[in-house]
Amino acid sequence: MGMITLKIPADKSISHRAVLLNLCAEGKKAVIKNFLFSEDTLKTVDFAKNIGAKISIDRTRKKLILEKNSLKNPLKEIYCGNSGTTARLAIALLAGAGLRGEFTGDKSLSKRPMKRITEMLNKMNGFVFDNKGKLPVFVAESRLSSIKYFSELGSAQQKTAFLIASLFTSGKSEYVYKYPSRNHTETMLEYMGVKLDIVEPYNEYGGMVTILDKKNFQMKDFTVPGDFSSAAFFIVLGLLGKNKKSLRLKKINLNPTRTGLIETLKKMGADIKIENKKTDFEPYGDIIVNHSKLNGIEVNDKKIIPSMIDEIPILAVACAFAGSESLISGINELKFKESDRLQKICDILDFLGTDYQCGEDFIKIFPQNKSKRTKKNKINTEGDHRIIMSAVIASVLKNRSLKLDNISDINVSFPDFFEKLKESEYEFKYRN
Repeated sequence: MGMITLKIPADKSISHRAVLLNLCAEGKKAVIKNFLFSEDTLKTVDFAKNIGAKISIDRTRKKLILEKNSLKNPLKEIYCGNSGTTARLAIALLAGAGLRGEFTGDKSLSKRPMKRITEMLNKMNGFVFDNKGKLPVFVAESRLSSIKYFSELGSAQQKTAFLIASLFTSGKSEYVYKYPSRNHTETMLEYMGVKLDIVEPYNEYGGMVTILDKKNFQMKDFTVPGDFSSAAFFIVLGLLGKNKKSLRLKKINLNPTRTGLIETLKKMGADIKIENKKTDFEPYGDIIVNHSKLNGIEVNDKKIIPSMIDEIPILAVACAFAGSESLISGINELKFKESDRLQKICDILDFLGTDYQCGEDFIKIFPQNKSKRTKKNKINTEGDHRIIMSAVIASVLKNRSLKLDNISDINVSFPDFFEKLKESEYEFKYRN
């Protein structure tokens, strides 16, 4: 049946962090290869320029060169667009560096919670002011102190914000978390010379990250691997697509705090293999996806949900095509993403005509082939890039045309999504 090889865009989380962490480190220059030039990451680039960094961009070679001297107060308002990563991490960086500035965002980002960052920074003796827990946020000149912070969240952004702010403090900083989350920041900081102590589990909590020593914290060059969250759409397409050709997704990030979707799909019966696995600052390799029949699954493990929180919408699409019912629970955090993703998953299932039950933090999905529901032809995505792409994959798998309120916002994370869809020998039927 043959194989199709795809090169997926670079990892968005790592692209953001490669810029921000190098801004915090000692040194003058860093080269970031295979950088993701998307609307989200370019907001982080704009922030870096706004506080005094010089950045050279080579889009053809997907390379970014960051040069810096001392950081300075931003010359203008820091507009973060739709990027929650930019807003939350840059707020922490500005407060840690003792600078001042105002952060704003688009309509969607302005609805998302910032209190999880501002409240934490203020406990570190920061002067950070939010708008009823949301943007705009104003950071006044602060001198942060090292603290031991206990978090009830499984939030990589909160953990990263704490670590970034703590890079500017003296003394021992400890972040204690109840639930695990992505650890890109930890692996990158260790690669850059920061000495960390990571304890899992810690007392009754899930774990703790402690910054022990940062005297060797130096700017570093990075080569960014492919983004697993972007690959996820094509993993599901490869498993369930009509042409049954295998897909090889090249050089994808395989950090185990990101790849819960693979583990879950394998339990559903997916034929997925890893080849050419290598390790730089993080593991990466080729993901081989073969057409498979999937069974339903029950997912309620609070350790695995954070490792695939961005992939829950496309997992729900896969569950809609499974041979038995599925239950995904512990997903309340989906309500605080670019949209209420739990509701948007329901909208996609309405398009597919799939029976489901949805609660405060769970969704039960029944086998599609047993449903006789009336199908919807339009989905209001509210510009949420992952919902747009999940809806498109659902449309392609169902071979039904679909009308979307927005397509262009996929540029937030995956500008050449439709090009990769064509390379996979599929076409999206857009309904006017």
